[in-house]
Amino acid sequence: MTSALDKILAEAVAAHRQGDLARAEALYRQVLAASAANFHALHLLGVLEAQRRNFAAAALFLGRAVTIDPKSGAAHLNHGNVLRELKRGGEALAAFDRALALGDDAADAWISRGVTLQEMKRRDEALESFDRALAAKPGYAEAWSNRGNALNELGRRDEALASYDRALSIKPDSVEALSNRGAVLHDLRRYAEAADSHRRAIELAPGFADAHFNLGNTLKKLGRPHAAAACHARAIGLMPSHDAAWVAFSEYLRDADALDERYLPLLPTALTRGNLDPQNAERVAVRAIRREPLAGELLALADDPDSCARRLEELIENGGLKPLTEAPLLLAVLEETIVTDYRLEKLLTVLRRVLLSLASRAHRALEEKPMLRFAGALALQCFANDYVWTETDEERRQVDELARRSASASPASIAVIGAYEPLHRFDFAPPTDAELRALIERQVAEPKKEAELKKEIQRLTRIGDKVSQDVRAQYEENPYPRWRRKSAPADGKPIHAVLRELFPHAPAPAASPERPEILVAGCGTGAVSIQTLRRFQNSRILAVDLSLSSLAYAKRTAAEAGIADIDYAQADILALSALGRRFDLIECSGVLHHLRDPLAGWRVLTDLLRPGGHMILGLYSRRARRDITRVQQFIRERGIPATPKCIRQARQAIMAGEAGAALTGVTAADFYNLSTCRDLLFHVQEHVFTPLEIKSCLDRLGLRFLGFELWNPATEAAYRARFPDDQALLSLDNWEAFEADNPAAFIHMYQFWARKG
Repeated sequence: MTSALDKILAEAVAAHRQGDLARAEALYRQVLAASAANFHALHLLGVLEAQRRNFAAAALFLGRAVTIDPKSGAAHLNHGNVLRELKRGGEALAAFDRALALGDDAADAWISRGVTLQEMKRRDEALESFDRALAAKPGYAEAWSNRGNALNELGRRDEALASYDRALSIKPDSVEALSNRGAVLHDLRRYAEAADSHRRAIELAPGFADAHFNLGNTLKKLGRPHAAAACHARAIGLMPSHDAAWVAFSEYLRDADALDERYLPLLPTALTRGNLDPQNAERVAVRAIRREPLAGELLALADDPDSCARRLEELIENGGLKPLTEAPLLLAVLEETIVTDYRLEKLLTVLRRVLLSLASRAHRALEEKPMLRFAGALALQCFANDYVWTETDEERRQVDELARRSASASPASIAVIGAYEPLHRFDFAPPTDAELRALIERQVAEPKKEAELKKEIQRLTRIGDKVSQDVRAQYEENPYPRWRRKSAPADGKPIHAVLRELFPHAPAPAASPERPEILVAGCGTGAVSIQTLRRFQNSRILAVDLSLSSLAYAKRTAAEAGIADIDYAQADILALSALGRRFDLIECSGVLHHLRDPLAGWRVLTDLLRPGGHMILGLYSRRARRDITRVQQFIRERGIPATPKCIRQARQAIMAGEAGAALTGVTAADFYNLSTCRDLLFHVQEHVFTPLEIKSCLDRLGLRFLGFELWNPATEAAYRARFPDDQALLSLDNWEAFEADNPAAFIHMYQFWARKG
């Protein structure tokens, strides 16, 4: 019997070596059916399942194997590797230690042990394990490569680079070492060398998605965004689940000036994928929509609303509007984003008017499921933009009439009402149609939840300052901003690691606390606080704001994301001195310039910062906002109040060119939402700055400027070319001169870091 089993086992091993895993599995199981405690069959079947990435099954077989033969170092090593894949780090370490105690495969065991320690963030111990592997086997390329990884994570990049080079001298075709070497060169801002390293990795392994992704990141830094996007798209094609590649590609779409035909198939996913900001893909998606023949015809008519309305009704009657109303791309744009194209806005405004007219006449066309879906999508768009589109007196009369009948209204009529007013204001039984499920969730269930959450929010300070009271009133009426999703960054890093990446020429920052305390001062509706939590590893955040409406929105979105490490509270920055806490990092972006005295608020925040702590600040640029300032003056001179009706009318005047400012200088994304348009053009308090004014504030507060976070690589390249002696980009005097010649350089605000002490 034993000789027969040995023969079967030998056949299984041969099949396994030849890559015939199905036959090998069948033979291993045949052995186990006759001898359930056969160590070799259990061990090798565990290895086979690990190759298939069935780690739970592999752990079961390998666990039984090491119980039968606890003296097999190889089995303990393989068992540890599987336990590591299952994120059972402590058990994996114990298995590797058992393997090392037996003296088998010492170099491999030290490597596996080191990788596990690295994953557990025990980086110094990981480095020690890799050094032990090299002591056992000095010419082991994998050990040198892993050692480089550990050194890189410890911020010792020059040593990491040397370690990767040693690995490549032993094994020139090590794709992993080439790719990681390129990543280190990238972090050292040696971009041309980094690109060469990534290209070599791709030549050796064209299907290695991470190499394409990393090359894309480097090309972006080299000022080649289109080539970078092609690499990121290639990474997505090779690995559709590559989250970081999707985020990078989404950022390309956000900044793209033209639509590239190659990327049309990726747009629906870019609009709907859970870890992406759908707004990034909106502009290019709208360009694609506008190119459709029917859309082009209707957009040309939109400047004459009456003619356009007649044509739309005709198309609805004969079914000719279906190519538009049933287009997946348009539906995704309406449901997931805020339209920021004034031409499409004009068309959709007329189309909304037509749907209202049809609903008032109980037209049968609206009850068809595709049209019901479209009506719901249009209502979601209007809710997202806070009903910023203009409406006529006749439309208001029709809406009021429909609302009076809302208790018995059809699902289509309810959807049309939702395109003019949020449905939570009405008392009716919400329709259960699948086509309107998202509409009812966002316009009824979510506002109801936010109303309940308002009652739970802690009040940390009183709001006594008159300007603070006025600002609070604005954001209670218009929470800022309404958002769906924000792109999720890669795994969070310690504060000092983020600083090393942003400012490699600055002195190495001290190691940050294991669990940093962070204050987000002026969190609005919560997007910044969630992104901050994701950006900084193991952080605990206090997020404060003046507006309970904004805080309730933030608290709801955090709960929906399963986030528990953010405490939301109402507070005035000017009154935070009595808080009795100190923070390792304070983020205050787009807030100080709305205080009565920005420097006074900034001083309060500085006092809340621990010595050696950091600030991330965002302030408006005087030069970048010249067109906006001109429109604000237009509004003030005419005494236009910040009511919804007047904001809509002012927008129409701006789009008609009556405000005397360049349309593109004002109609940024914020222009297309009523709340954000109010923030942009009607704010009760606003200050603007220059680099030299920022320098003066920093000097008065005893803060050290660390650098701007520059969203556009071209800005960085242009600055370096002009000021080659300031490679650290730290001279605010130079930035003053640079911005004077490039007034749009900080169109999205000055976003910068400072250190206390």
